[in-house]
Amino acid sequence: MKTKIIVLLAALMWVNGLFAQAESWPKDTVDGVVVYRYTVQKSEGLYRISKNFNVSQEELVRLNPKLQTEGLKLGQVILVPVKEEQPAAADSSMVKHVIEPKETLYAISKRYGVSVAELQAANPEVSKNMPIGATLLIPVRAAEGATLPVPQTQAEAPKMDAPQPQSEAPKVETPKAEAEAPTIEAPKADEVVLPAPKLQADSLTAVLQVATDSMVEHPLLLPYDSSIISALPLRIAYLLPFQVEAAKRDGQMDRFIDFYEGALLAIYEAQACGQHFEIFTYDVQKSDIAIQKVLKKGEMQNLDAIIGPAYPAQVSHAALFAKQNRIPCIIPFTNKVSGLEHNPYLMQFNPSAQKEAEAAVRLLSAHKDSLQLVFVDPQASEVSPFVSTLREKALAAGFTTADIALQTIINDSLTTILKQDKKNILVFNSDKYVSVNAVMSKVVNQKKGHSLALFGRYSWQHEKCPIEMVYVSIFHEPNTAHMASYEALYKQYFGHALSSLQPRYDLLGYDLTKAVIRHLLLSQQAVSDQDKQHVFAEEHIGLQSDIHYERASEEGGLENIGIKLIWK
Repeated sequence: MKTKIIVLLAALMWVNGLFAQAESWPKDTVDGVVVYRYTVQKSEGLYRISKNFNVSQEELVRLNPKLQTEGLKLGQVILVPVKEEQPAAADSSMVKHVIEPKETLYAISKRYGVSVAELQAANPEVSKNMPIGATLLIPVRAAEGATLPVPQTQAEAPKMDAPQPQSEAPKVETPKAEAEAPTIEAPKADEVVLPAPKLQADSLTAVLQVATDSMVEHPLLLPYDSSIISALPLRIAYLLPFQVEAAKRDGQMDRFIDFYEGALLAIYEAQACGQHFEIFTYDVQKSDIAIQKVLKKGEMQNLDAIIGPAYPAQVSHAALFAKQNRIPCIIPFTNKVSGLEHNPYLMQFNPSAQKEAEAAVRLLSAHKDSLQLVFVDPQASEVSPFVSTLREKALAAGFTTADIALQTIINDSLTTILKQDKKNILVFNSDKYVSVNAVMSKVVNQKKGHSLALFGRYSWQHEKCPIEMVYVSIFHEPNTAHMASYEALYKQYFGHALSSLQPRYDLLGYDLTKAVIRHLLLSQQAVSDQDKQHVFAEEHIGLQSDIHYERASEEGGLENIGIKLIWK
């Protein structure tokens, strides 16, 4: 098992939100149940409403069955059961707490064993901005004569000295975590938490803490505009298949560690610019059960964004959850995303084959008069979606095209199709280069002065093709202006070699997280839902990917169309 550092960040922040004033909503009786007729407010999900009214999500869905399939919509009127108020505790005391730098309501609530709601109720003004040095009143209920409880500490993240970059990590006990969906919480806000550098076959080793201010000596790659930094923390969950508890771990899962390491560098940059975060990271393996278990956790229902999961079967669970709770869900690794046309909260990074073909025609159209697209076996019994869409769109756009059988090349008759005054681009009905390479020597022998190229696939980029090759991809050559700083920072804090595989998953994690952070910050400043939708469609220029989302339909999700045409 190769040495690797997994970075797990959990800077726990206070939960922002105004609690519903239940008595202001009209009451009614439906099927013998006293209910409120409640109008859904902006950015509310089932979790928020259930907490506001002290009811369960199951009760809400039972009274409003359409929520299970259609989710919540702004302005929608739903039925909420009326709960009788519980009598207040007989004895109540208050202790005072002076707010220190980087403290949050959530961290303070954990420390004193009270809820965020109780802190907000006791401190309606101070809790909004959490000014350093201000005093919070902490409600502590106790029997008469009993001593007040000692503030609680976080058991999962033992404190230890921060290591210097690339130093040998001390051996400490692994924090206790659930087998199917482990998460590690840091005891202080805004700390980058680094596990020790060994990844065992059956578990991850312990947690190390490296304070953010120990990283500021390294220059930022792409600093954020200070005008968009929010006083509110961003709450993001990562659902990735680390396979921590697998008896026989798949080595390919290391690429998801790379992804997460790149993501942490993007988070670090935003932290260094003053942005606060609350990050939840879960190992959802490859299991439907694991992801369903994670999605039932309370913290998952009050997020700003979800990044992951990786596999199509898991995506369907996350997609429904995102729609029900109105949380943007970014799918990084697969283009098999069901329901994109009808779920406005899905964001698909990997475009479909049809989108790639449409982009290819669009990007080639400026030169269509000097091109001929030669489709090889386009009438076969099975034609790939990319080839069929490329051919359909090229014909509609007025490209010069020709259809030939593979046997034409084998019979040395290709020259009867090629045009002398145009660049002839061969489009094979195969996604595997080995199939194309089998006849490439025949193609070269018949070139005979013609301008000839191969329309390839991104996975063919390192093949030794004997003729010019063109392909489309959401990945481009890394931005050299910033790569030196990025790679120096990466090696300094993760201490292992960069992956040589393409695309690089660390850069994918960095670019995606950077785009998500920027989109979330800008959307917080948007006045209307329409403005917010425009924000998510803004292009983000990354180190390896330029991310540009386009809505799949009027009420659908977003699909990345940041596709480039690459000649090799």
